[in-house]
Amino acid sequence: MSRSPNPDIIFKFKQQIIGGKYDQTQFLPSERMLAREFGVGRGVIQTALRQLQKDGIIQLVPKRGACLSKSEIAQNAHPFKRLLVWYHRSFPASADECIGLLSGICAAAAENYAEAITSFAPVRHSADEIVERFRRGELQGVIYDEECDAPQTIRRLTSAGVPWVLCNHEGTCDAVMSRMDFREIGRIAARRLIQANHKKIAVIAGPLDKFIYQEILKGFRGALAEENIPLAAACILQYANPAEVTQNDAPVRELFSRDDRPTAVFTMRDNRAEILFGVCRTLAIEIPGDVSVISYDDVSWPAGRNFLTTVREPVDVLGRAAVELLHHWFMTGKRPQNRVIQGELVERSSIRTLLR
Repeated sequence: MSRSPNPDIIFKFKQQIIGGKYDQTQFLPSERMLAREFGVGRGVIQTALRQLQKDGIIQLVPKRGACLSKSEIAQNAHPFKRLLVWYHRSFPASADECIGLLSGICAAAAENYAEAITSFAPVRHSADEIVERFRRGELQGVIYDEECDAPQTIRRLTSAGVPWVLCNHEGTCDAVMSRMDFREIGRIAARRLIQANHKKIAVIAGPLDKFIYQEILKGFRGALAEENIPLAAACILQYANPAEVTQNDAPVRELFSRDDRPTAVFTMRDNRAEILFGVCRTLAIEIPGDVSVISYDDVSWPAGRNFLTTVREPVDVLGRAAVELLHHWFMTGKRPQNRVIQGELVERSSIRTLLR
């Protein structure tokens, strides 16, 4: 009775071939050496080699061994051909950011002669289905938007050797990811306000128990400290979401009612800047005449692109970086280093330079 092929061994063998481990002009290592490498018996290797020959991947030459087939060499000129992109967020709520990320993902995929299958479906793809499609060569990896909150799926993909990447991740975890340099965002914003001679500065942040806002604040504080400019705890307002600023604008009103009220505010996300502009209108506070505003993202408030000075989150670059990471992982079989993207200062008209 013939031995059934071992799918895990065949899969690993294919990955090594696709990754370019074996010289295309030479015969593969002997069955004995391959058995030692994979930690299995020679019979398992012999069965795997016969299956790979049926699949057209290798050629078995009597009394000489196995070598890559010419068709396989030609086919794998561009083996990276399809990836799954899964968004966990609802599309309308973050359309500009989603479109920007997807634009970068699709552009990078096209440059590698690959296609990106995008899913906004609330029902997650089965991990077993992804693994099976990956092993059949129908899918070369997965990109998750910001996070993947299905640990069982991740464990299954990881154990099966399926490359997966987090795109635009804002937290901390042991994953391959493309993300922003959050501390540098804070430093860029602080340096711009320092350049405009502002020393009484406030911050409207997101919840500071989140990594992204912790890091941005650390960078902002650090740049101010280099110029001996204090940032009082009372001048740091936290709002879990932008709508809370209007629902509870008492802290903002109190901030601007002081004799030593701030001359500048840094808002962490442009949609918080949008709400701040509205509150300032109700208080008859002019921007930038009475208070200057700088923000971060250049995505979440499209109308703000006409006047809001901000540190841009280059979402297309984040998308491109995620594909490059996935491509590298698939082609080499080696987990790549994370890609950290720098923010870009976009100068508009919401900052006034004070006289010294």
